[in-house]
Amino acid sequence: MGTKLNRIIVTLITIAVLTLISGPAGATEAQVIATDSTGSVVLKVKVSYRDLNLSHQEGVVTFYKRINHAAKQVCGHRPDIMDLHRSALYNACRNDTVDRAVNDVGHPGLAALHQKITNGTGSPVLAGTSMEK
Repeated sequence: MGTKLNRIIVTLITIAVLTLISGPAGATEAQVIATDSTGSVVLKVKVSYRDLNLSHQEGVVTFYKRINHAAKQVCGHRPDIMDLHRSALYNACRNDTVDRAVNDVGHPGLAALHQKITNGTGSPVLAGTSMEK
């Protein structure tokens, strides 16, 4: 196929998520980063949780929604459902981005919510909590 869009979609499959540490206050933001096959940064989105209390479920849910929103931004617009190849690449990109972000942040409540929503599959469960905006 070789188009620029296809190269970008393939590039977005390789995802790295980093947690930033902001001094003595601890971690207050995460970055969702898309890299190409050489490791060069293509896109990145900061996800702040400075204003959230992750010891409460409401804060964890809000942070999870922010991570999902950032994954959508990094992975690009959702392709037409009839374009099965691009849809599969987009879904893989989003799932991988969210999986890595949750794992890298390392918060037990966030991991439990992610497990519940994806039912351990890495893909959102159709029935249940929706993370769509």
